[in-house]
Amino acid sequence: MAIKERLIVKTSYMDVLEKMLRKRGVKVVMSGVREMTLAEEIRNLADLGVDQNVIDRMTQKYNKMLTDHGNTCNKIRDEVYREVRGVKAELAEKETIVRVLTTHIREKELL
Repeated sequence: MAIKERLIVKTSYMDVLEKMLRKRGVKVVMSGVREMTLAEEIRNLADLGVDQNVIDRMTQKYNKMLTDHGNTCNKIRDEVYREVRGVKAELAEKETIVRVLTTHIREKELL
């Protein structure tokens, strides 16, 4: 049962990531099992009589697609981390203001 739950969590995470990417206008390239299947199909093209230079070009395009996808994921992750750091800084600033005001009110015995 734990394996099924883990798969559901992974799927929902991928769905969220895919929606985020699509929302930002990024072409989504799914990873995981499909990557291996496509890579195997490209490698097996030699059995169908396709020239090796064509297979090499397809492999290069495939690898570039994967690299671009990874770079996009990294860029989005960096952007999210930057936003989180900004929100944390704002919260810390507000917390400091509240703490200073609370201390001032207690010292002046205004409450």
